[in-house]
Amino acid sequence: MGGPPNACFLLFVGRLNHDKGVLDLERAFAELSRDFDDIWLAVVGPDEAGISNEFERYCGIVLSRMRRISYVATPEHAMMAEDVFVLPSYREGFGNVVIEAAACGIPSIGTNIYGLSDAIIDGKTGILIPRSDISALEVAMTRLALNGDERRVMGEKARMRVLDEFKQCIIVNALLAFYKHTLDSKRQQALS
Repeated sequence: MGGPPNACFLLFVGRLNHDKGVLDLERAFAELSRDFDDIWLAVVGPDEAGISNEFERYCGIVLSRMRRISYVATPEHAMMAEDVFVLPSYREGFGNVVIEAAACGIPSIGTNIYGLSDAIIDGKTGILIPRSDISALEVAMTRLALNGDERRVMGEKARMRVLDEFKQCIIVNALLAFYKHTLDSKRQQALS
């Protein structure tokens, strides 16, 4: 997505709205960018809340180290080109995008909320932070940006977890078992 080869690239992929925590991300990035000029941010996704202008206000002079892309057909290519996935969401069903990033071998930083706490194993496949905690987000981003070895180890563990727990055949078989159990229970109730 552009930038110097020795820089650390943070990535957000998702809809731009307040619930995804993108303004928290922008504030944290603006703060850490004042101290570190080799950290970059790519934000990928449609601006459904009209908040792109707020990015510019928060980021100001560090805007040159931020890439804003409204759509990519292959987000996995963006994920493979970046170093850390960041999702400071306020609410999620399940962090599919975190699993996709893990499949690409990159660790994630996310909020410790339902869905993301299932997708990220804190300290092993990424870092969980409290919701709405911009300081904790900045600390987590700085930690992974400055520690390439930890980033690589977490990324490898994240990928191994995906291969062990989230293969398509595992998910499909679990879903089929759930449907079978539900249907059998309904049949049993109808016969009673």
